[in-house]
Amino acid sequence: MLVSPAQLTDHLSDRMWVIFARRHDLMDHAKGARQYQEGHPPGAFLLRSKQSCPVLKNRHQRPPPVAHGVARPNIASVALHEKLGFQKVAQFGTVGWKFGRWIDVGHWELIL
Repeated sequence: MLVSPAQLTDHLSDRMWVIFARRHDLMDHAKGARQYQEGHPPGAFLLRSKQSCPVLKNRHQRPPPVAHGVARPNIASVALHEKLGFQKVAQFGTVGWKFGRWIDVGHWELIL
């Protein structure tokens, strides 16, 4: 949720709020960290797309599910994932490119 500077100022000491500074540049992954070091709201955590925040880890009662994509059709891979306890949660048609053709991709998840 984006908030105004006034709202942010009013809630800097509010323990129910977790503040993130979202800094990201697709061409320069280190740029966000540099900008964060140059200045950020007091107590704000840097939120990067490939890094998880330690504050969020402590708020969950269980670990996040393990997710895996499977190129379809692939009977052996599907059988292996289901044998390991994964459940199919989605399938997207013709979204993957493999061996010179478009393929379906299924997504399986395992709740730990």
